[in-house]
Amino acid sequence: MQDSSKSTGEDKGKIDLAERVWQLTELETVAMPKLPRAQVPHLEFHSQEKRVTGSTGVNRLSGPCTWGPGKIAIGMLATTRRAGPPEEMQLEHAFVVALSGVDSWEIHGRELRLCADGQISMRLRTAAPHAAAS
Repeated sequence: MQDSSKSTGEDKGKIDLAERVWQLTELETVAMPKLPRAQVPHLEFHSQEKRVTGSTGVNRLSGPCTWGPGKIAIGMLATTRRAGPPEEMQLEHAFVVALSGVDSWEIHGRELRLCADGQISMRLRTAAPHAAAS
């Protein structure tokens, strides 16, 4: 598969949004600090439960999420309430705010692009299906 491949959930044989761990690589509103892999914000979309779960890097997050070809709606997210270093808390805030506004998605190769109003809000990357990532 080439990195230039594109999927919005309609193409068979392409990487699917669900049941994978997606690690944040770029957030449009804040610079990504260098973080140990375990502290990089990530998301997992669960099709059966219609939920998104993951980590902000400091806190766990969870909330309702529905998606179809090219469209996504993330509901009110619940997060744990731990404190962290200022730059990680700034990243967490920007990540959660950006997630609340996303309305579309597309996959290019192993990169997930979450967009709001036609503009890319964040880029995430997957390495393995959820089952292999545990």
